[in-house]
Order: sequence, then structure tokens, then C-alpha cells
Amino acid sequence: LSGGRVELGIGVGWLREEFDALGVPWERRGDRTDDYVGALRALWTQAEASHCGEFSSFAGVSCAPRPAQGSVPIVVGGHSEAAARRAGRLGDGFWPAKGNRARLAELWALARATAVGHGRDPDAIELTLSAPPDLATDPVGAVGRYAALGASRLIVPAFFFRDEPEAALERFGTEVIARVND
Repeated sequence: LSGGRVELGIGVGWLREEFDALGVPWERRGDRTDDYVGALRALWTQAEASHCGEFSSFAGVSCAPRPAQGSVPIVVGGHSEAAARRAGRLGDGFWPAKGNRARLAELWALARATAVGHGRDPDAIELTLSAPPDLATDPVGAVGRYAALGASRLIVPAFFFRDEPEAALERFGTEVIARVND
């Protein structure tokens, strides 16, 4: 949940053995994912959904209940150029889970350029980043630097708050989040 809304995170998969075990061709996993996203969006937005794709096709199908907000935002995960392009083409969000700031900036620029190339508003795509390495030593600076890259959400691991969780979360809220949001 994010801000009271449900989101769906997708990635095409990285472990070839999983695809082999299912008899699904590894080389076409990206195309399959794109097709499934189209199918899900049809089911979530159409009263009598139809979708004609290479890997899934249906007509006159109902899905109930449909999402209250009209659809489910899809966050594309992955730290590859293919993931960045997928986020730009069809994602509501992008989460490159790893990489240094320069690489993250490159991937984000690629996602945004791909969105423009597909007639989409790049500002409608939300960038999520994993906690930066300097979060523990310079939390305000770290969050500020990631915000400057374009991140609107930062994933902070739970172990960051393991000692006295309520107090640690409150401190983080007042000492970091409130200061960055000012």
C-alpha cells in the first residue's frame, strides 16, 4: 500500500531455472509481461473486457470487483535498460532497486525519454529508489540527493528501525521526512 492505494509491482524475472521449470521461454519473458499488463489493465478498466495479445486473449470477460480507483498502478522493477524502457512505455512507476546515483540517473532519464517517445507524460511516472548507502550517516542529505534525482518514494528497510521501532520511526519522521518536505 502506498498512500492508501494498492499497487502492483512487476518484473520480468531473472532466474532462468524458474522459466525452465514452467516450460516458459526465457527469451520472450519481457514480451509476455507486456502482454499480461495489457490484459490486466483491460480487466481492471472495462465492464466487459477484451484483450487480444500474443500470450493472452479474451473477449466479453467481466472482472468484479474492479479497482475502486479505476485501475491498479503498475510499478516496474528492475535495474536494466529494458526495465527502464518498460517503465516508460507502460508503467505508472519505476523502481530500479540497485545502482549508484549516476546509473540510477541514467535509467531514470531513459524511462522518461521512452515515455515521451510513446506519447506519455514522463511526470506521471513515479520513481521509487532503495535506501541510499549513506542513509544512516547523513539521512537528510541522502534523502535530498535521491529527491534531486527525481525520486518521490524511498524504500527504507525495516531493520533501520529495529531498535525501539516506534521511537525510531517517530524520529525519522521529524528529523528526516519533515525536514526534507519543508
